[in-house]
Amino acid sequence: MLKHLIEGLTGGFGRQRDSEKSPAPTSSTARGEGAADGDAVDLPPVLGFVSQQPLYDKQLKVVGYALSVRRGKRPLSSARQQAEFDQMMLGTLKSLDVGKLLAYRKAFVPISLHALHDPQLTELPAASVIYRLDPPLVGEALDRPLLDRLDRLRALGYRFALEPAHFDAEQFDLFNRMNYFIVDFAAPARQVLEPFLEQLPQRYTKVRWIGVNISSDEELDLCLHGVGARQFVMFHGSILPLLRNLDDSERIDTEQLHILEIMRLLRATSTDSSQIEAQFKRDSVLLFKLLRFINTPSNGFAKEVQTIEDSLLLLGRETLFKWLSMLLFTAKKECARSFGLLEKSLIRARFMEKLGNARSRAEREQLFLTGMFSVLDALLGKPLDVALEPLGLPAPVQAALLHRSGAFADRYSLALACEAGDAEQIDPLVQRLDIAPAVISQYYAESVLWAQEILQQGTMGDGDA
Repeated sequence: MLKHLIEGLTGGFGRQRDSEKSPAPTSSTARGEGAADGDAVDLPPVLGFVSQQPLYDKQLKVVGYALSVRRGKRPLSSARQQAEFDQMMLGTLKSLDVGKLLAYRKAFVPISLHALHDPQLTELPAASVIYRLDPPLVGEALDRPLLDRLDRLRALGYRFALEPAHFDAEQFDLFNRMNYFIVDFAAPARQVLEPFLEQLPQRYTKVRWIGVNISSDEELDLCLHGVGARQFVMFHGSILPLLRNLDDSERIDTEQLHILEIMRLLRATSTDSSQIEAQFKRDSVLLFKLLRFINTPSNGFAKEVQTIEDSLLLLGRETLFKWLSMLLFTAKKECARSFGLLEKSLIRARFMEKLGNARSRAEREQLFLTGMFSVLDALLGKPLDVALEPLGLPAPVQAALLHRSGAFADRYSLALACEAGDAEQIDPLVQRLDIAPAVISQYYAESVLWAQEILQQGTMGDGDA
């Protein structure tokens, strides 16, 4: 029912995806075949979890992802080790069928300078992939063959990025071939600000900038209004959807309040249908949206529904509650921040639902609700316990969201850790849940793709449901 519910909200895409099937773990080796004795790469046998951290534009719309794969327990210290790692990483991305993920968004993929010679680079879509060059290793030189290879890849349509603070500032030949420069706000202040405020914005006027690891209003304001602000086009930081100054219409509006009231009545066992019907009749737009949703062909009802009473009989209270929970995020169609939060909540919800594949249908739907309502505090501008109070959610959902306890706690923590790309948190959670890292990576990639497809449907994007 949940899948049909979401499809109905978005106009429907009825075919079953291959990605709905449970994936098999990826297989690969930890040591390259040509590695010399004593030059073994300290890598896991499987490059399991691929981090997919969102990149936002100035309207807080997700426009891309920064992809990364864990590098192992000790740093890669030679060009051979780095090349072997990059080969495994690109193979891991191919095994995830990352091309599907890039159907709607850009992706920044980290590679070393020597990986420019890897033929797998041209197997990822040029229209969507931007290769982010890693800092050179000690003694590693940018020679003429590498620049020639870079030019050949650029001629094929591939774009490139680097973090200037990690390269020689006089690398004109390399910098002049870049499409994006990266400013890391988690780096020491001198590294962040010197290339940003001095020569680079004026010297490379066609290069666009990306601010990463933004953690405060002040840092975002520097990108939006400081020197070189016009060149900043993308931003990364887990706090971004939660920042208050990105949207002038963040306050809860009357439609959201009305939706919350109906959701409260649906959860109250003492509420009869007439009370719910009366609430819908107060808002002709909300009533129109409900009737349009229930009469969507994907719901498969033979007769057109024209009354609230019939809607309740056909949908049931639980399905109507889920529909309203989606509508809550899209009540303010002009609010870009709400759509950023909606994408975050959809990814969490779908991922947690997939983590519950072995559980009952009721538990899977509760896992979905846990992810869906995990950002309700940011959406409504209230403490989470206050925002959740009128909804009367099941006890396991509330325990996970408010106390990180109960049956859903590990799955919720894993969703947050995957979102942040926090390998230290992911590893013990994966062990406790007894799910292979490659499967977790596949589930998360599928959840990101599913959320993208939901948001690409016009009925979600224009504020209608």
